[in-house]
Amino acid sequence: MLNKKLSLTLLTGIIIILSACNLISKPPEPKATESPANVQTKREDYKAIDLANKAKPDQLIGADPKAIALSTFGQNQSLIEGNFDQQVKVDYPQPDQAVVTITQTGLPDDSVRGIRYRIELSPKESAQTGKQWQIMWAGQQFTCREGRGHQDWSTEFCQ
Repeated sequence: MLNKKLSLTLLTGIIIILSACNLISKPPEPKATESPANVQTKREDYKAIDLANKAKPDQLIGADPKAIALSTFGQNQSLIEGNFDQQVKVDYPQPDQAVVTITQTGLPDDSVRGIRYRIELSPKESAQTGKQWQIMWAGQQFTCREGRGHQDWSTEFCQ
């Protein structure tokens, strides 16, 4: 009888310990955080750019959204010294929309650490040229060097 009680107590203790180990080793639930990709998808987080001052209308049209965006807002990396880096991402959130995000960091500027552009394009059909993409809207964000303003991406200019 004593052996049965001891065995039952021991078995109960093992079950409790294993249950506790399962709770401890269970990975935490991922937190809902806003990733850089999510930040880039919001038009309202960008300061609008007047396209008429940026390029001629015929320069805002072409066959490849990435090429059009880079020709309008990109930097020639070989001409910039230092730690300059340019990342380009193209998304097609809908069949009739392309969104190109260009992120430039390590700029040779004493206040601006980086600029991020959001360029929205829509297709234009033409009997002569076929499907062409046209920049319909563009916006920009800035991040500043330490001591020169905000450290996150914002529409506010750096100091």
